[in-house]
Amino acid sequence: MIDTTSEPEAPQPMIGRGRELVQIDKLLAKQPPPTLIVVVAEASMVGKTRLLMEVEQRAKRWRTAFRDDDGELVVTADTTEETFHDRVRQLLGLPDDEDDIKAVPSFSKFGNVEQGRISDRLSHQPAIDDIGAGDPVRPAVYGQEEGLRTHHEQEVSEAEPVANRTPDEHRATHSRLGQLLKRASRGRGNAILLLIDGYYPEEEFGQWFTTRFLPDIKQEGARVLVIVALRHGDQEKLGPFADATISLGPLDRDEVRDHLLALSDKLDPPIEEKELKTYVEKACEEPEILDRLIHVLKELAQPVEKWSLAIEATG
Repeated sequence: MIDTTSEPEAPQPMIGRGRELVQIDKLLAKQPPPTLIVVVAEASMVGKTRLLMEVEQRAKRWRTAFRDDDGELVVTADTTEETFHDRVRQLLGLPDDEDDIKAVPSFSKFGNVEQGRISDRLSHQPAIDDIGAGDPVRPAVYGQEEGLRTHHEQEVSEAEPVANRTPDEHRATHSRLGQLLKRASRGRGNAILLLIDGYYPEEEFGQWFTTRFLPDIKQEGARVLVIVALRHGDQEKLGPFADATISLGPLDRDEVRDHLLALSDKLDPPIEEKELKTYVEKACEEPEILDRLIHVLKELAQPVEKWSLAIEATG
């Protein structure tokens, strides 16, 4: 049997999530983008963090807040409006003062992103309406235009006109972070993507997130998308506010098997069918080992000369 404790140097392309990734790609390409996508893990250890890592890799045209040396972006019982604001601002590299947003350079200037070519490819992506009826992407319970926007409009209509409000009254209606992200997302190459790996808030934060923050980033002109990965049973916290919900079940066994079989064919001798079946079953039960398994198989498939040189170097 192959030792899968070896860690790959970089994440491998994700295998076994083809259908879910097609759905997410379509949502990322939609213009204007949705505001909230909820990914619900149907069981433990199905790889929701790994899925967000793949989305981060694919979202080249987005300015993304997901993780750094301090870990992933997550909402816990200790999260407050202020700590969430500071964490998102830190991950995005945004100035604290909203007046300084205009000084933030376009994301298209960061890295070697060929913005025009990406836009051309996206223009040929199928629309979200093309998602089949059998796919596990469904509209929000309250619809895309009702839940958030109706609540927000009611909240605004009951308040004083904007021109008559004091700064404190304006802040009470809008979230500081929502307004910050709305302004930062303007301009070519500045669309913002928040990837939240777990959502376990106290009631006060949950109220702020759903009744102030989400309505702010749903306003016309804001190009901010939030993808939240939830445990099974937690979807009622955000499901009614989501533009789309994606169920995350076991990995696609056929997709995993086909990929491992293709790698096995490069080995001498190839992996036997019984052993291959064991690897597929184990990877589908524990998706986190799949990247390590693929890494090991690729290493074993390297020419003998490479292994000889490696042995000489360590000898």
